[in-house]
Amino acid sequence: METRSLRAKNASAKTGPKDFVKRHLVGIKRVQYTVIIVLCSGFLTVQCVECINKFLAKRTATGDYYVHTSRTSFPVLTICPTHPYRLDVLQVCMTK
Repeated sequence: METRSLRAKNASAKTGPKDFVKRHLVGIKRVQYTVIIVLCSGFLTVQCVECINKFLAKRTATGDYYVHTSRTSFPVLTICPTHPYRLDVLQVCMTK
């Protein structure tokens, strides 16, 4: 009987880091998972807050802005169509 107890003591004394990892593998995985989830959630929250702040900092509405032609510059280059408008169609439209 004493031999068994000595063997058990020797076996428990020889436990190294590998045995510790094997015994606590589920706990270690759970801690890793929790740390990764917390870090990713924090990063996502920071990015969402930055996006919301950027959105709220600028005007997002559509509006019209009219400038009188006397205050605008004439374009330097004017592009005309290669096929001119048909004058008869324009005259009909103008008379209506």
